[in-house]
Amino acid sequence: MMEAIKAWASLSRLHICLIGSCGSLVMTHLMCGGYWPIIAGIVCLDWFLINILNRVVDYEEDIINGISHAKFAKKHKKTIYILYLILLTFGLSINYFYLPKMIWIRLTGNFLGLAYNFRCLPGKRRIKDLYFFKNTASCAGFILTMFLYPLTSGIPLLERAQNPYYIPLLIAFFSFFEISFEIIYDLRDLEGDRKCNVKTYPVVHGEEFSVGLIIWLNVLSIVFLLVGAHLKCFTGRETIMLHGPLIQLLIFLRAKSRGYPPADIILLTWSFVGMLLWYIFWDVIGMPQEWYFRVTVIRVIDSSMIIIGVLTYIWNMKYYKTIPNFVLWYLAIAIGGCICENTCIHYYKFYSYTPDIWGLYVGYMPIEVCIIWPQVIFGVRKLLKDNDMKGFQVIFVGTTEIFFQAFFIEICNVQSGHWTWVHDNIYGVPVIGVVGWAIFGFVALFCMELGVQYWWLVPILSLPIVHIGLIICWKYLYFDVISEIKFPNDLLFQYASIFVAVVCVAWTIAHFKTSFRIHPSGEVPRLIAAGCLTWVLIQCNPPQDLLIFAPMLSIPYLYQTILASIESIYLMLKKHREEQTQPTKKTKSK
Repeated sequence: MMEAIKAWASLSRLHICLIGSCGSLVMTHLMCGGYWPIIAGIVCLDWFLINILNRVVDYEEDIINGISHAKFAKKHKKTIYILYLILLTFGLSINYFYLPKMIWIRLTGNFLGLAYNFRCLPGKRRIKDLYFFKNTASCAGFILTMFLYPLTSGIPLLERAQNPYYIPLLIAFFSFFEISFEIIYDLRDLEGDRKCNVKTYPVVHGEEFSVGLIIWLNVLSIVFLLVGAHLKCFTGRETIMLHGPLIQLLIFLRAKSRGYPPADIILLTWSFVGMLLWYIFWDVIGMPQEWYFRVTVIRVIDSSMIIIGVLTYIWNMKYYKTIPNFVLWYLAIAIGGCICENTCIHYYKFYSYTPDIWGLYVGYMPIEVCIIWPQVIFGVRKLLKDNDMKGFQVIFVGTTEIFFQAFFIEICNVQSGHWTWVHDNIYGVPVIGVVGWAIFGFVALFCMELGVQYWWLVPILSLPIVHIGLIICWKYLYFDVISEIKFPNDLLFQYASIFVAVVCVAWTIAHFKTSFRIHPSGEVPRLIAAGCLTWVLIQCNPPQDLLIFAPMLSIPYLYQTILASIESIYLMLKKHREEQTQPTKKTKSK
């Protein structure tokens, strides 16, 4: 008896049914108020029917992937089909008497399930075998059951849900979150999907691309929640769901390190069920929900810093092998930067941080600055190492990259009032200030190129080299004279335009004539940082010329990223088209 219960729970993907029904309870509560068990029951039934059909149709694939009770589905195939027809008829009859307005959207959802599982599309194809549409159809199923079922049931909307941004932002948050969940399952089923020629993202593009896509999708789902909070259509009731993508990423990284075992993926699903039940429990016991999540610049910086830190770890682990090695390098760069900056502020007094904006300080500087600079250096080095640069190539090219990144960071934060300089060359920032960070970046990259075991050299070498470099620049390279010159805006635009044009041409030549590439899926942390800094700059209502000039420092990099993205999409579509035409060519040759 117990074995039969386990078999049916596995066949129906009980965890998926519970996600659908609990998600329906939560979303109905958010949009319409109150909980509607009858809608949740209908959602659970529909997902039960779709899942048992999928188990029967794909039992061969499930056997290859080691899914439990796959052979049970093969043995009881006819029984499952009969049960499907009985339960579908019963479920539709409920709608005839209760919530009749919902019946057409239910028929749409069930037809989507049939088209997903059976070859009823033109050319004897099914949605599951179609590239891109497989994951999109699964997401559409959840949107139908969790959002459109209650919206078409005739239940009146609450005032907050009548805001034109409220429901679209909720759907956008859930859509990106859910598709990432689907791709995680595809990674688990990679072997079976490949043998059965199911065109999933991992099968077509490989694991590395899929991991990057999963992280991108979770980041975007977080962004939509933050946008809702910023527009004040989301309160604590909605923004508390931020923990969903974050917990999913943590469990996913654990599963990735263990080779995506089925148990870890099921744990991921049940954790999602647990989060939904916890949300309902929070509301039932009367905990506060109307608090507003106030989006401030520092909170955005802190949140971005945490996300970028996690992603920096993910993308750089192949160069540091173990977690302790990565942590030691991170701490060495953070401590070295902290010592250098504190001593520079103390002895030279070139600049100071605004005390009312930042929270926790380490000496003269906010702790955020200590934490962010290792992320900048890790990101630059990864880009160069991914393109097989070594030794002094990494050191000199990386130092140049850090120089321009530092200028962009400085301009955005100085204009936002986060710190101020005594001297001013370009929009409140002296060149000597950026040179200081370039020298520190040079030392850090030099130590990194010596070997993984030389992390301890960073705080030792950086202090004397940074101070000696700054003193030489100030006294012997006439930076004391340069610091008194305020460059006019029109001249800045001319030089910046020439710089952008030259570097973009150089990027294009490097892209097509050499093996140098920026891989967009691997540049997520730096793109998030660039977006965060741009947002910080916009918040201070800068003059129009500055709003154009500051991003010009990152245009060459963004240009190469876009160029690589276009090339990746082109190659992806070309490969997909070739795979689609291969069977046709074989048939004609026969």
